[in-house]
Amino acid sequence: MVSLCAILILPVNGLRIYLLYDQFRDSAMVLFFSIMYLQNISLCITELQFIAYCFGLYLKYRSINEDMAILKSRTITINRYPSALNPGKYNSICDSSGSNYDICQTIKECQLVNSIESFRMRHRFVSDSVNDLNDIYSIQLGLSLFILLVMALFDIYEVVLTEYNIFQTYEMLLMWLSQYAFRFSMIVLTTHFTTKQANKSKMILTDINNRYTDYNTKEEAYTTKTLIADINNRYLDETTKEELYLFFNQIRRHSVEFTSCDLFTLHPHLITTYKKNIEKFHLFTPMTQFETEVLKKVSSRIVILCLLLTVPNMSMYYVETHFTFLCFILYQKFVGINKDLMALKIDTVVRNKYPFMLRAREKYGKNFNSVDYNRDVLQTLAGGHSMANFVEQLKVKHRLAREAVNNLNDLFGVQLGLSMCSLCLFSMFDLYYHIRGIMNPTKSNILLYGWILQYTVRFGSVTILAHLTSKQALKSKVLITDINNRYLDKNTKEEIQLFLNQMCSCAIEFTACDFFTLNTHLITSVC
Repeated sequence: MVSLCAILILPVNGLRIYLLYDQFRDSAMVLFFSIMYLQNISLCITELQFIAYCFGLYLKYRSINEDMAILKSRTITINRYPSALNPGKYNSICDSSGSNYDICQTIKECQLVNSIESFRMRHRFVSDSVNDLNDIYSIQLGLSLFILLVMALFDIYEVVLTEYNIFQTYEMLLMWLSQYAFRFSMIVLTTHFTTKQANKSKMILTDINNRYTDYNTKEEAYTTKTLIADINNRYLDETTKEELYLFFNQIRRHSVEFTSCDLFTLHPHLITTYKKNIEKFHLFTPMTQFETEVLKKVSSRIVILCLLLTVPNMSMYYVETHFTFLCFILYQKFVGINKDLMALKIDTVVRNKYPFMLRAREKYGKNFNSVDYNRDVLQTLAGGHSMANFVEQLKVKHRLAREAVNNLNDLFGVQLGLSMCSLCLFSMFDLYYHIRGIMNPTKSNILLYGWILQYTVRFGSVTILAHLTSKQALKSKVLITDINNRYLDKNTKEEIQLFLNQMCSCAIEFTACDFFTLNTHLITSVC
């Protein structure tokens, strides 16, 4: 990191000082700019120190999450879904007896409680360190980010609107902009990933809540959006649940985020707001003819680079196709889960939700006719199998599909972000050259329609399929809400509530590097 910053910062500063000395031979001017660049380097060192501390916190949060994931893997398989993993032995944990069994259970419970308490203390210490970093570096980071944006605007203005000289060249501009972009992105992205790791602890830990928690604890826990089920099971002792409740409150009440003097939060949306600000700027001051000519020269060079990237464009198309294929598989999985939930809805809502109305209609010879959405589900329930265990199995399937969504985000987030940006840029440049008449008029229409059709199909297939998959995942919330009613047994109600908390605690969506969400709103925002 330090060597990369030195490569980006020292050469351009040294080159500027050398050109000043070679052009003017003024020692006072060279001394002034040298002091100014030393201040710039000192500010960069402050940024590097903050990034190093922030990355250290990122490693701490990741260590906590890895340990919690190990705890999750050790507890979920055995305790969380006994009905799914050990059919016919649902009550073996609760009905076991014997002194040896009691001793083993006590040891396991103590180990679990102590582990959760250790996680809670470690998480609190790291969260306090985040607050300390905000107190120490908030002013410096606010000034640094503001200066980077202002300097970038001034450098672009100087190159575009002034005549050519040795100090205003495109090479110098690219060197300065590379430095500013690198420093800005490293601060914002490092803080974002650290915050993301801190929030990931919520998604792993809070799943230890279960249907045997006391009423007051459940009332507090169920109002928390971060209740997900990664270690959640119904067989925990009261001491473990109390420790979890303390951890719930600690994570919920602490806002783990990096801010600059509480004016704005450091995350990738800080980068995407640049486009909106530039659009507002152009409303007041449109581009002049001279600026348009300069933009034409720059865009021509960019188009040449785009032509050189034709082969990588094909590889990006294969990546998009691969993502679309995997996303469609998840879409089918969520559709299957929703069909099973619809079968439960038919079996429970019609028969149990309105028993008084149904009895009245049966008395007068009017019976409801329901559609068999999934005959296997109805036959399973009619065979005497527990509905709570069936809901538990659906919860397992939904959680696995949700984790697959997160895996796709991790695998394809960067590629899809670059792909979406590239498609928009290619469309913009093709339209620009067509309107300006730079290409051959006899063939430009055919090429334009062909390229725009390709960009539209690629852009639409990714965003629309991702949107439909997310929509199917969220549809389960509506179905599980319709299934719940006061005539169900206690275990079924608890499983339904846990299932609902699992879905409500986190956003099931596809994102591109967390900059924007892949859905149909992305199409309307482009239009």
